[in-house]
Amino acid sequence: MKKQILILNDNLNELKQLRLEFIHLGYGVITAHEPEIAKELIEKLNIDFVLAKPELIEFSTKQSKSQDKGDK
Repeated sequence: MKKQILILNDNLNELKQLRLEFIHLGYGVITAHEPEIAKELIEKLNIDFVLAKPELIEFSTKQSKSQDKGDK
C-alpha cells in the first residue's frame, strides 16, 4: 500500500506542483490549503507524513514550553 502524505500549503500553485512531484515519487497525496482542514484530515485518515509550511502549523517543543514558563 502506498504511503500517504498530507501537503499543507496556502499557495495553490505550489500545492499543485508538490502534489504532482509526490505522486510521481509513488506517494498517495492528500492536499489542504488551510490548517483547520489539515487537522480534520489527520484525525479522519491514515496519514503517514505531513509536509507543511512552518507558518501554517503549530507545534510545541520542550524548549518553547520552558521559555513560556520563564525558564532559561
